[in-house]
Amino acid sequence: MKPNRAKMMKEMKGRLVPLPLRYQHEKTTPLTYPITDGEQEIAIAGKPPAQLPAEPWQRAQAIAAARDLYDFDNEFTAPVHGFRGTEDYWTRASGKPWLRSVRVPHLVLNALNDPFVPARSLPTSADVSQFVRLEQPRQGGHVGFARGWPPGELGFLPQRVFDFFAGG
Repeated sequence: MKPNRAKMMKEMKGRLVPLPLRYQHEKTTPLTYPITDGEQEIAIAGKPPAQLPAEPWQRAQAIAAARDLYDFDNEFTAPVHGFRGTEDYWTRASGKPWLRSVRVPHLVLNALNDPFVPARSLPTSADVSQFVRLEQPRQGGHVGFARGWPPGELGFLPQRVFDFFAGG
């Protein structure tokens, strides 16, 4: 089933990249709403305070009891960002459904050993347009593609992106 782009964009408006409060002009309508844990201001995207779920620090027991990433996303990540739960968050926050619609060159680089994104969930050539180049190296982790012993050498990712824009 092809996603309804207009509907999805409307639903996600204000949730994708909320601006930190300090960068919003005082006369503009904020994209985020502040809450505080007593020490740090936290911005919640897209929902006015009356609609927010229980504040995360008030749900500490449920969060601490999370057995895996699914439970953690269900108790913390999804509600904090305005999603109904893990499935809603993983479905609507994913760029995968849009990859067939891409009409400009894209490099999609995912490590097969990413501890948060299972290899079975990664896009395949059937999921993307002809403009998308999929690269899925065996190693790389979740972000950065660090090589070697910690802290690791971090040159792979910037070099790969540079090479892609240079035509390779």
